[in-house]
Amino acid sequence: MSKKHLAKLDEYISNEKPEPDDLLTFIADLANSNEPTMRTIASRFSLLKKHVRDTYPSYPDSVLRKIAPPIELTQSIIDKDKETRNAKQDVSFDQDLIDTILALKDSSNIFERFIFLQFVSGRRISEIFESPVKAVAKKTDVVKMKLSKKRGKDDKFHTVELMGGTLDSSHFRKLLGDSRKAITGMNLSDFTNRVNRTMRRAVRKDLSSHSLRGLYGVYRYHTDNPAKQNLVGFISRVLNHGDSSESGMNYASYSFEQ
Repeated sequence: MSKKHLAKLDEYISNEKPEPDDLLTFIADLANSNEPTMRTIASRFSLLKKHVRDTYPSYPDSVLRKIAPPIELTQSIIDKDKETRNAKQDVSFDQDLIDTILALKDSSNIFERFIFLQFVSGRRISEIFESPVKAVAKKTDVVKMKLSKKRGKDDKFHTVELMGGTLDSSHFRKLLGDSRKAITGMNLSDFTNRVNRTMRRAVRKDLSSHSLRGLYGVYRYHTDNPAKQNLVGFISRVLNHGDSSESGMNYASYSFEQ
């Protein structure tokens, strides 16, 4: 949602002081402006609702609940997500592939080292690129990071579990910091492209930087899951998805061949 959209909403409320029904109509028109995709419409409704809730407390919860996309649009997005998951090809991997990635820790190639860092932390490429990392009290297998998809009230440092037996939190922070210094001045898009090209060359042609999150989650599920938690729940936890999120299903196509 651009600042322009929010400015239009502020101007409308300030000038018109609309009744709830008029406000809902205006927000619906704003969310659907300029032929957006279904997902963009849903996102706009969510952000406009948040803006009204945070900025205009005179509108009660009964009005806020109605600031939402049509039920059929939400269902279409859910159905599309299911189709996308069902169409995904299985990603099979074995210990040899894991060992190949782990061996990149001491590589002289900076992007190979970033592949190692992303894999052992399970973080998104954007987080490895620039998210703040907080020191912990002692050498452990966890670090504290700010996560790219947790904003607003949740914009805090979250616990990130490192792959057991690889490196401790102190070494991870040092290696990440030193590696980031080597790419000073590079933007995220170029960085992602370079990592992905390196993935195809040094790891496997059909994998990308995002694949590293799936590899991390599924490998740990099979090798570091003493509580025997189910796959979706385990992956959602170690990848720091929301408590009620089913995003772990996106990685159900990954298969570790022991």
